[in-house]
Amino acid sequence: EEEEEEEGFSPSSTLEWRVLILDDVTTKVVSSAVGMADLMAERSITSVESILKSREPQPEREAIYFISPTNEKAVKALIKDWDVSETNNDEEEVNNNENEKKKKKKKLTLFGGGNKKNNNEHNNKKKESKKKPTKPYRAAHVFFSSPAQRETLQRLKQNTNLIRHLKTCKEVYAEFQVNDSRSFSVDYAGALPALFGERGRILGECVDACSTRLSTMLSTIGELNANIRYKKGVMNEDGEIIGRNACEAVARQTEYLLSKMREKKSLDEETKKTNGSVSSNLGKSGDTSTCEVLVLDRSFDYVAPIIHEWTYEAIIHDLLNVPNSVYTYSINTNKGVEEKIAKLDEKDALYVELRHAHVAKVMGDLFEKGRIENEASQKNTSNSDIKRMVQALPETLARRAKLSIHTSIAAELNHVLNVCDLASVGRMEQMVAFGEATSKDIIQLLSSPPSNVSDNLDEGGSNAASTITIEQTLPAVEKLRLLMIYAATHPEKIDEQEALKWIRASGLTQKDIDTVLKLEQLGAKIRKTDATTSKSTRMNRPRVDERLKATSSNPSNASFDRFIPRVAAMVRELDGNALSLDGFPSCSVLSSFTNEGKSKNGDGEKTSQYGVNNCVDDDGSKSSGSNLSTRPQAKLGRWALHARNGSAIPDIPSRTGTPDSFVEDELESKRKTKKKRIIIFVLGGVTRGEIREGFHLSEELDRDVFIGGTSILNPETFIGDLMSIEGSLSLQSTKTRIMHSASPPPDVSHEHLDPVSSHSHLQAQSASMPPPEVAKSPQMDPKELEKLLSGLENL
Repeated sequence: EEEEEEEGFSPSSTLEWRVLILDDVTTKVVSSAVGMADLMAERSITSVESILKSREPQPEREAIYFISPTNEKAVKALIKDWDVSETNNDEEEVNNNENEKKKKKKKLTLFGGGNKKNNNEHNNKKKESKKKPTKPYRAAHVFFSSPAQRETLQRLKQNTNLIRHLKTCKEVYAEFQVNDSRSFSVDYAGALPALFGERGRILGECVDACSTRLSTMLSTIGELNANIRYKKGVMNEDGEIIGRNACEAVARQTEYLLSKMREKKSLDEETKKTNGSVSSNLGKSGDTSTCEVLVLDRSFDYVAPIIHEWTYEAIIHDLLNVPNSVYTYSINTNKGVEEKIAKLDEKDALYVELRHAHVAKVMGDLFEKGRIENEASQKNTSNSDIKRMVQALPETLARRAKLSIHTSIAAELNHVLNVCDLASVGRMEQMVAFGEATSKDIIQLLSSPPSNVSDNLDEGGSNAASTITIEQTLPAVEKLRLLMIYAATHPEKIDEQEALKWIRASGLTQKDIDTVLKLEQLGAKIRKTDATTSKSTRMNRPRVDERLKATSSNPSNASFDRFIPRVAAMVRELDGNALSLDGFPSCSVLSSFTNEGKSKNGDGEKTSQYGVNNCVDDDGSKSSGSNLSTRPQAKLGRWALHARNGSAIPDIPSRTGTPDSFVEDELESKRKTKKKRIIIFVLGGVTRGEIREGFHLSEELDRDVFIGGTSILNPETFIGDLMSIEGSLSLQSTKTRIMHSASPPPDVSHEHLDPVSSHSHLQAQSASMPPPEVAKSPQMDPKELEKLLSGLENL
């Protein structure tokens, strides 16, 4: 306030508008959640600038710095903004120039050449030159997107000019991107190559970044006491852990960071009780769990990122070029053709209505909406109707503009689907995924003419068109995806002869075959070995879940959307406390977590049911996707229900006895108690189909389900990440793969993780881990074996 009075600024003029300064990380965070109009209207932000670019000083306004403390360039730029060392050098040059000018002025004053006006202007310029660099903004508010290291704060403390003008310095814990109301991303695009590549990749950096950003997301939504579970690492045939135990490392690091946040929250609460002046932006702290977090990696379902999803949102991001969900289209105006852009997000009500519907239904709905709009515009209207139309004109124009945008999108989608005959390809994908089609069926499809050509021939079209096949019209990436689905769901089928057959039939290259083989680094069994039999192929087939046919509103579309991502069944199992603790252990340290997740009776049967999906088991037979009992537990009292749901003990007496009373109590407890949130985090990226399942499961289970990952995947980016994984597999080396089991698996604890005591278990676990079974390895002389391994290494 004293500075405001001295400088002649009123509080309203200085505090009404501020400047928001961001770095590369926080720019994505802010832009994913709010727009510039929202910032100006709600937060009085007059401009948003990059901290890494040169900026004009605005000493009449306050600056809000929102940067990542791990971004070294951003921290240096913040210090440089308020550094007075450069100003001192400028002042020395000014003083030297002033001394020379004073001598000249003395000579001029002797002959009457002095001018007071010029002297005053010069003095003002001198003051401005000194003041401008020392105070670029009126004040500074510094917010860090994640926990800042002590060294970073010490560096800021050494800048006395910054400290003098610093009004706020706070950690806000927001270093993640919001995709929509049910999904998020931590924006770490290189996670898949880091997790599944060879040794030497930057796994530690990936784990640190993902765990830090995941913890900020949990803090932002107020879930400090999360029960964090993770997918346990599984060894492959080479004795290496698939995913290199990254799920466990991220889970434990996130738990460690949340424990530090809980400590800070408790400290803030104690300070607040003491002086009543401290508030914290952290969530609630305590000794009971507030949500369920499950950390997975992409190896849990490697079919979902490849297969075509036929819902509107998923197919838009699959087939069209919509970077950052921005659709570019052209319109005809009086000035000619103009390009326009449209943001596909939840501010578009029509997009929200259509995004999870089948694309065929979307096209029908858009046609019907367009027909209704045309009839409304041509209808004869009275004077009262005209008045209402004029009043509703802005809303009508906005609605018709959105309808025009989505009609354009639907037309472009329809063109791509017809040109590539993706309808036939999509049906074949579903049949392949469920083991109902073989490689012969796929090759036959590729050699057949497209549907539009067949229809043309039936109508008496040109015979020249009969030579066109789907293989010629289908893009190479679509043929590669079809082969990857076949290889992933039909284990141990690819050998040299099979690869050559695919290359001849589809026109793919050897590089494409190498990309298919890299699915083995995600746990798939692709290569055919000498030990491969029809029984082993059936036993190694991955589980593929099938959607209930009754859920499809149009029976003709049932053949397109039978496949359902694996995450849906896992969320249902987590909701029913039926997810195995052996395969998905918990790393949370609070006492209330130790007894959660145990919902099996003495016979090992699950005791609750939330929806059923058909699935293809390992032996190829179809069964229920949820083996849950429907018989109510009459002996379970009301207190047990609340304890299992994680809520407080009710204030009314518990009742036990008949099944009817149990069901009544269960319904009443659901009405009075809100279930815990379920948060799924996928290392390697999450697909649009999995995000869609999060919306459906939230409604089905009556609880919040959030699904996020290191990035939002589409098939093209997933295949690109797969191709960038280090290491290569050869079809000729299948006989010698078992030799590599002599080398120990990579130890995640020796990577650059966080050197905290909570990670010491990783070394102990690695030390106590039993070595690979030597009985399966051929008996060889040690010298012979060493010679062979050295030869393979050189090769």
